[in-house]
Amino acid sequence: LFYWIFVPLLQAKLDEFRLWWNHHRVRVQIEKNMPSGHVPADAFAHPKNFGGIDCRISVPQAAVDDMRQMLTEEVGSRESHLSWFSLEFAELTEQVYLHIGKPT
Repeated sequence: LFYWIFVPLLQAKLDEFRLWWNHHRVRVQIEKNMPSGHVPADAFAHPKNFGGIDCRISVPQAAVDDMRQMLTEEVGSRESHLSWFSLEFAELTEQVYLHIGKPT
C-alpha cells in the first residue's frame, strides 16, 4: 500500500522539479566554457544558438520498436519491470479507493 500511495506522489514531485529545472534561466557565468544565462531546454533544442553543436543521433522508430520487442522477449515487458506492485493489487486498491470516494 505504501508503494501505491508514495511512488505516484514522489514521481509527480520529480516531474514537477524536472520541468522547473529544464525551463528556468541559468545565471550568467562569464568564466564558464559552456553556455550560461540561458534556459536549459532551449539550449538542448537549439544548441547552435548558444555556441554549441547538435550531438544528438537520430534513431529510427522501427529500430526502437525492434529493440523493445527483443527486450520484451528476453526479459519480459517494460511494465513488469517498472511496477512496484502486482496488477491484481493495483486493481484491488483502485476499487477500494473508488469505493471510499477517492479522498485526497
